[in-house]
Amino acid sequence: MDKENPKFDLVLKRAKSIIQSTALEVEKLEDTPLSELLKEKWSIAKDNPNLPIYTYAQTLLEADVDEVHLRTLMNLMKNLEIDVSDPHTSSSELSVIAGVLSEDLLGIDLSRHRKLMDRVKLIPVTIQENLPQPIPSDMVYADNGRLQYQELTRLKKGQRALVLSNNSFLEISKQLLERNNQALEALTRGYLSKFWRDNGIEEGSRATVYFRDHKTYAGDIDFYYWGPKSEKCTLELSRYLMSLGYKVDHRSNILVDELIKSGEKIANGYLGAYLQMYFFMGKAIEFNGDNFHERYTRDISPIVDLNSVWQTAHKSIISAADLTEHVYRQNFPEYPGLKDLPFRLLGVTLMGLAIKYDVPFTLDYEELLSNLDQHLDEGEINILRSSFYYINQARNLYQSISERRWEMISPEIKQEINKAIVVQSGRTLEDMMSLFGNKIKAIATKHFGEPKDDDVLDLSESREEASSFVAQSYKEVGVRYKQLTNL
Repeated sequence: MDKENPKFDLVLKRAKSIIQSTALEVEKLEDTPLSELLKEKWSIAKDNPNLPIYTYAQTLLEADVDEVHLRTLMNLMKNLEIDVSDPHTSSSELSVIAGVLSEDLLGIDLSRHRKLMDRVKLIPVTIQENLPQPIPSDMVYADNGRLQYQELTRLKKGQRALVLSNNSFLEISKQLLERNNQALEALTRGYLSKFWRDNGIEEGSRATVYFRDHKTYAGDIDFYYWGPKSEKCTLELSRYLMSLGYKVDHRSNILVDELIKSGEKIANGYLGAYLQMYFFMGKAIEFNGDNFHERYTRDISPIVDLNSVWQTAHKSIISAADLTEHVYRQNFPEYPGLKDLPFRLLGVTLMGLAIKYDVPFTLDYEELLSNLDQHLDEGEINILRSSFYYINQARNLYQSISERRWEMISPEIKQEINKAIVVQSGRTLEDMMSLFGNKIKAIATKHFGEPKDDDVLDLSESREEASSFVAQSYKEVGVRYKQLTNL
């Protein structure tokens, strides 16, 4: 979207016409609890030209994409009940649908426009010295989507205020993690009980839903379901969470499901590490005496070759740590994402420590650190703990500053993050990442030594080797969206 373009006003007018006509179609839907919620979202969004449905539509119109494809895109957003009033969720969905799956879902390849569509804006930071209001109390499931959505909206409003407060980064990160996970558990338990009743599943049936920790203010949702009617439940739980404004990561769910259901030992180091990491740092919601660890031992442990996974991961640690130590101090137009570089480096390091010292590498982060306490010194434990919460808070700030979930960190955005993170931690982003990268190199050298096999691919090389398998999972996301529109 280029405001200097002389056609800007005309393009905005065309985008508004398309969006408002879709909103009018929504308004005409028969009144039901679900349609009332959908109407509320589109009513908020249709008159706000700063939201992604406008900026994406304008970018595509400026690129001379035919209006018929824009209308198809808006109709798909409507039919999937995506929260177009939420900038984080809607931008993520628009980026995937228009930027990756457009040929399949919209009938035209728009991928060449993705970088322009995904451009990040900056919202200057203002630190609140005192929280204006407390975060609402624990989430309780309500069999009314509109009421549930309003409760989640209040929760997010309180969380945003906390993210931009002068509280300690540790307190902010811990509180967000705890409240996000509590909300997901309450919603999942309530919805699954309803799903079972509606589908004639016996009340005492056993099942487990695993969620990766919802660590940040606007993070997406990764989950895996073991239980009755698994395919249908996965679809309907996804649709329910999407209707409440969550962004569900369908690709990761599909990739993990394909690996597990193959039942075959995973030869590729990247795919093995992906599966191993997926079930670390999460919440297991167990029903009627079911047991996550039994499911994990039966379905996952036999197909992960820990030796192959670790050899691949080990080759990547020192180079990633060295990059983390130096890159954020340099002058670049864009920096590596905090999730893609330091957070993954932290996860791989912890995985290596868990393998070396034979401690469980699943679920609770603090429990893992406690289990490693006898093997690491106090300084090593402290850097692993503080870095986890610091990176999560820096990501919270990024999501607040950019109103986006993916990370495109420019020098201006880094400067805005620093305005808050220095108040909350006493360290700039570049100082903390430099310290973190340096300490991880020391931990890796002390506890792991040098990688043993020069012929083993590192994580990047191994991912390239698995590119066709990963690409197929993206194609399956298109199938998933089509299934979701038919529910």
